[in-house]
Amino acid sequence: MPENSSCLDPKPMIKLGNGENPPVLDYNLPQTTSFVANVYLPVSVEEGLFNPIYTNHPPESYYDKVQTIDTGQLTANIANSFAGVVATAPASMGTEVSQLSVSPLVNIADAATLTLAEVPTSPVLDVKVAGMPVIQVAELSKNAMPVITTNLAGHNVIQFRPKPTNVKPEITMVEHYRVNTYLGRYGAGETVKTFSLLTGEKTTISIKTYKQTVTNKKDVQNVLDNFSDESASYLETIAEQESNTHTKSSTNIDKKVSGGLSLPLPKISVSASASYSKTTNSEREESIKTLNRALSKQTQKSVSNRKVEVNTETSTTSTESEESTVTRVLENLNKSRTLNFVFRQLNQELITVTYLDDVTFVFSNGYVEKKIVTKIDGLLQMLEEVMNNPANALATFQEIVNQLGNVYDYEDVTNPKSLLEKYTENIWDFFNHTPGSTWPPANPLLKTTPRFRKDPNLQSSYTPFLVANPITVRGITKNVTHRVLPTDSVIVDSILGQGEALDCFNLKLQDNAVLESQLNNDIKQQSIDIINAITDPTERAAMYKKVFGDCCEVTQSGCNCVPPSNPA
Repeated sequence: MPENSSCLDPKPMIKLGNGENPPVLDYNLPQTTSFVANVYLPVSVEEGLFNPIYTNHPPESYYDKVQTIDTGQLTANIANSFAGVVATAPASMGTEVSQLSVSPLVNIADAATLTLAEVPTSPVLDVKVAGMPVIQVAELSKNAMPVITTNLAGHNVIQFRPKPTNVKPEITMVEHYRVNTYLGRYGAGETVKTFSLLTGEKTTISIKTYKQTVTNKKDVQNVLDNFSDESASYLETIAEQESNTHTKSSTNIDKKVSGGLSLPLPKISVSASASYSKTTNSEREESIKTLNRALSKQTQKSVSNRKVEVNTETSTTSTESEESTVTRVLENLNKSRTLNFVFRQLNQELITVTYLDDVTFVFSNGYVEKKIVTKIDGLLQMLEEVMNNPANALATFQEIVNQLGNVYDYEDVTNPKSLLEKYTENIWDFFNHTPGSTWPPANPLLKTTPRFRKDPNLQSSYTPFLVANPITVRGITKNVTHRVLPTDSVIVDSILGQGEALDCFNLKLQDNAVLESQLNNDIKQQSIDIINAITDPTERAAMYKKVFGDCCEVTQSGCNCVPPSNPA
């Protein structure tokens, strides 16, 4: 055998796709860190085209009602709409009413202005609404409308919206982009530590990961591989900064929808024409760039803080109950060569696919009471409600449908794709239908209406490097980004030094020791061969005892037996 060869073939740790019978891995599984980013695209409609009832301050709005209620009663009203508060019913009932709901019985603004009960006899100081003391909510509700929304992390938060200074009706198209993260390639990254053990030397090492540094916990997290409240909140902050830097966000917060990351965009000041569709596509692209910049900034901060330490001087035990330092004892058993160790941090490639998943439409004039939210199937009805005549509503509806039917993905900027599917809704006369006859009948056909919905068969695919099965999403892909993030794992390899640490005399002593061991093995092998050549089992057993037994029948050298004493 060559001097530097190994008895094991130097194969990679794992083969994917290019070896014999490789493991079958499905890369088409999104991680649990999938989230939604909302892009707000204003629909250009002249203010004179809206229904007059939506261009004036509505009578008996929340802001008018709340001024007639004192803060104590507001506190009681809001508290009594939550669980765990025992309230005194009106005097006419003379009983106590226990609220059993786990969430507000009604909208929080309605609860503030709707007297559910008189001031409760039990304290309400411990009652909290979305983490805020109910008394504080009531005080702020005197000057602004409280609205409960859901943030990116899925938690309820309260937003207080002041009374609009002027009524400005707006229609906003909210595009929902889903951001899915998939696992890509996995392998060794930068070298963390190298050290050597001299011949016969022994040492103790400890490996400490970035997760054990409590102060850095927030800095190492990101929404791609470690979705948490902190990482989601930090991404929202970065996205807001990016939006303010590269765009001029609208100040009308009432157009927002609950849940997801908000990416506001500037208002498009053009008329509803063909140029509007082109502008929408350009703003759509800018919104994806804003999201991508925010994700890149957050992941880059994670990379800079994800350091793994290999300590060869001291060993620690643990910093948190579920995160302990790994301690190892290493020894160089070689007699003449140095043993070198190389520690490398393992990296994980993450493939982020951002695609247009759905769309929502919001009408608002600044008052929550007049806010309307609908999907594409109810858009025409909403437009007919808020606009001054059906013709204008139909023209706006057609323009919006054309926009969603001409969406360009991240690769092909010449052939648009459609988010929508057009189908025909036929209505037959079921009222006069004869039981037992064929349905639907050939006639009379009462109504034929064109309808639109998200295309249920819409798919986009992307095939990463060295992956057999493509990543498939049910929408129009707008961005694909590969990012490499360090993990808290390390891989170690050993390299045997080439230089001999012994002189010729000691080398020959080692050779003689090896030769002696080989001769002993040869003696045993010869004995085994002689015994195996005997066919008689009884004789073979006796011979085995003579050769390998502790004592021989006749006293001789090498049997380790003491001859009996001479009685004479």
